[in-house]
Amino acid sequence: MSHQYPKGFYNCAGCNFWSGMRQVDKSGTFVTVESSTEKGNCLFHGGSREGQERQASVSCGNWQAWVALK
Repeated sequence: MSHQYPKGFYNCAGCNFWSGMRQVDKSGTFVTVESSTEKGNCLFHGGSREGQERQASVSCGNWQAWVALK
């Protein structure tokens, strides 16, 4: 079952540094992932999570809005 997160929800699914599979809705305000446990690597350079596999629902202090979101 897919899971949807709003733009202002500071988690990996909506983060510019997350490499997981996701889609943005037509309005550019929601991110959809197959599951909240969908995994992708953190691409933030210099942080403690750099290169680590992270679930879509996880959040951290290095969050930056995904460029596909408006």
